[in-house]
Amino acid sequence: MIISPDFMQRWGILTLGFFSFDRDLRLQTLPSEDYLRILYQGHSTIRGVDPAVDPTCRHYTDSVRALGVDVFSFLPLKRRFR
Repeated sequence: MIISPDFMQRWGILTLGFFSFDRDLRLQTLPSEDYLRILYQGHSTIRGVDPAVDPTCRHYTDSVRALGVDVFSFLPLKRRFR
């Protein structure tokens, strides 16, 4: 999932990169709760970080919920840098 630069500046959301061998990700979506689940799983691998209380995870969670959207769409990486 690629999030636009304007979106990142406004909300401070981490861009997650995904790759698929067998499908066009532009036709796929990712529920916002799955985005948060992936984020928390990634942060749980950092020694000494508890995602449940980590300020970064809390910020992402608050920002995603403030958007009021349930689903994110994928964009090709090349569009991210235009």
